[in-house]
Amino acid sequence: MTSAKHRRNTIGRTRSALQATGERPGNRPPGAPWDAAIAAGAFFLAGGGTLLEAYTCLADFAGFSFEQYMIQEIGAASALILLIGLGCRAGKLWGVKLFRWSTHACACLFLASAVGAVWCAAGSPPRDPAFIWIFLSFAVFQIPAFIIIYRKFARVRWLDPLSLPSEWEPPMRSNVGPGGRRAPVKMGIGGWIWFAFIAIAFTLRYYLGLIRADWIGAWLGSGDGLQETAVFMAFLTPFIVIGITAWWLIRQARPRERDARQ
Repeated sequence: MTSAKHRRNTIGRTRSALQATGERPGNRPPGAPWDAAIAAGAFFLAGGGTLLEAYTCLADFAGFSFEQYMIQEIGAASALILLIGLGCRAGKLWGVKLFRWSTHACACLFLASAVGAVWCAAGSPPRDPAFIWIFLSFAVFQIPAFIIIYRKFARVRWLDPLSLPSEWEPPMRSNVGPGGRRAPVKMGIGGWIWFAFIAIAFTLRYYLGLIRADWIGAWLGSGDGLQETAVFMAFLTPFIVIGITAWWLIRQARPRERDARQ
């Protein structure tokens, strides 16, 4: 029996014994352990690069310009990474599950992008000869990043949705204050300035790409209520993302009322 299989069997027996005592999988305490933070940082590189490569393949297959929807693609990828980061930092079970599902999906997309890169380089003349070199340049960083993520999935109990509270690693920074209450996470003036700078830069760049897109004018003048609603939501998306992020940061900076009553 291999050591990995022995370890899985040991974990399974331990989990069964703990479940008999009433422990169940659920939300973690706020704050992720250091190894989970490393995995999340690796996903920023591996997942973000993979989504960009998959979008490039889609543009080549569908025959539209890469620049036409580039800003929207970056916005969607950033929203996914931000959602995973917020969920994991808050210790939510759905954040851990979304992290794992997104990693598996990105790994499949990475393999599909590799096939697409070969397809783009094949033919006479090649359909997109530059893409395979871009893919190989990204893969030098993405493959080690995927390896890091999956090693953390195998070793860090905090990243296992089925793990039990007694198995979780402690957070890299304690969020528990006096009397067992959740301590507020202070962001500071510099942090808020940096957040405002990123929010403004992201919003301006997003709208610049959105206004230049050909489909905006066509959909607004189509008379189709569904298409006009989609354009409205596209313009509203940055405010929703930035608003939710700001609300979450403010919420983290103040202890919960129910904690204060304890």
